[in-house]
Amino acid sequence: MRTHLDDEKNSKSRVLYKGFITLTEEDIPTSKGPYPYVTIHTRPASVIIIPVRSDGTWLVTHEYRHSIHHSVFSFPGGLVDEGEEPQEAAKRELLEETGYTSDHFTLLGECFPLPGLLDQKMSVFVASDIAFSHTPTFHEVETISFAFHSPEEVCRLFTTAPDIDAMAL
Repeated sequence: MRTHLDDEKNSKSRVLYKGFITLTEEDIPTSKGPYPYVTIHTRPASVIIIPVRSDGTWLVTHEYRHSIHHSVFSFPGGLVDEGEEPQEAAKRELLEETGYTSDHFTLLGECFPLPGLLDQKMSVFVASDIAFSHTPTFHEVETISFAFHSPEEVCRLFTTAPDIDAMAL
C-alpha cells in the first residue's frame, strides 16, 4: 500500500530560517495538492534525567521558559553536544543545572518528544544515589530552582500542577 510517506521522500525542502535552530518547509503531496509542512531541526539528540537521592526522593526542577513567559516543573535535561554520548550529556546537564552528580545512570528508553514538529530523539535516564557537588552556575538566560519530593508527590505534582514540561512526563 502506497502512502503519502512514500512521496514525502521526493519532496523538496526549503530553508525558512537558519540559526540556533533551522526551520524547513516541505510540500507533502496529497490528493488535494501540496501541503506545506514545517519541521524544526536542532541538535539531533537531547536528554532528560530523573535524579534520585539515596533516601528515594526525586529532584524536580522549576525552570523559567521564555517562550511561554513563566516557569514549568520538569526534570533536568538538555541537548547532547556534538561528539558527546547521551549518558555523558546526562551527567553534564545534571551537574550544570543542579550541582548534583551520580555514578549510576540507567537508560530508561528513548523517544521523540514532539515528532509532529521536531526531528530530535530524547534519551531518558535515571540518576540514582545523587550527591551534591557544588552550587550550579546557570547560563545568564536560565532561571532554575529545584526541590526534592517523594515519588508519590511527584506523581501528584505532575498530574495536578498547571505548568508541567511535557517532556518530563
